[in-house]
Amino acid sequence: MTSRTASPAHTDNSDLDRSAAGISVAPRTQTPDPAPRLRQVYALARAEWGQLLNNKVALLNCFALPALMVFFFAGIGGFTGISFGALAPMLVLGTALLFVVYYTLVTSFVARRESLLLKRLRSGEAGDGVIVAGIAAPFVLITIAQTGAAALAAVLWLDVPARPQMALIGLAAVLGSLAWVSLAVASTGPTKSVEHAQITTLPMILVPLLLSGISLPLAMMPEAMQSVAHFAPMTPVVELTHLGMTGQTVLGETLTGLALAREVAVECAVLLGWTVIGWWVSRRTLRWESRS
Repeated sequence: MTSRTASPAHTDNSDLDRSAAGISVAPRTQTPDPAPRLRQVYALARAEWGQLLNNKVALLNCFALPALMVFFFAGIGGFTGISFGALAPMLVLGTALLFVVYYTLVTSFVARRESLLLKRLRSGEAGDGVIVAGIAAPFVLITIAQTGAAALAAVLWLDVPARPQMALIGLAAVLGSLAWVSLAVASTGPTKSVEHAQITTLPMILVPLLLSGISLPLAMMPEAMQSVAHFAPMTPVVELTHLGMTGQTVLGETLTGLALAREVAVECAVLLGWTVIGWWVSRRTLRWESRS
């Protein structure tokens, strides 16, 4: 295995080993009384959280990077006629999904696979879904917490009016996390090592970022590209958050009633579609043990 400093997630697995021991790694057919799934997820999530706290690079990636990217994209992004307060939660959520949930989860999952920890966990009573949920939970919770904090700060200190549509921000955070967790797991299949993740994750970071409107105004894109962009995995997150913070779409349309409900349903359907695609690919390409 390669150097532990090469990735935010590439750390010692002692905490996760202890977690695996706590769950039990006996063959599944020999565990008639398995621990409840939520308790298993909690044990794995707590161990993954311990790994995160012991890794300064990972902490920087999870807590400082989204805030830094807010100021970066606020200066170059494609949003006009919107205050910084309304813009901040959208940028926090978008960048956190890309770099906290997606990239960090890919490197973490690959590191656990190469150390054979996933194989040991899978040979016990923890199911595949429990393992994925346990490893992903800390990164998802960090993303949701940061987004909620940004929205609250915008209302309290940045003169953004509170509105009922702000519930859409929570919806975007939850469905966006589901989609990007599934895409992260799917991306581990072709990723040979933690260092290789820097290459394999690049298309899934750059293309959705370009098409989301965060880095390039959607209004400046050709009409055909705009149509494609609406089906990218980051665009619905940006659209829902923009609706929640401003009551308008990214293109400046004010929606109410059935028009708003229809728009929300479409954006949610796109995110759920990407979730299904990610899991479908994962079932065919995911590896649970080292290639060597």
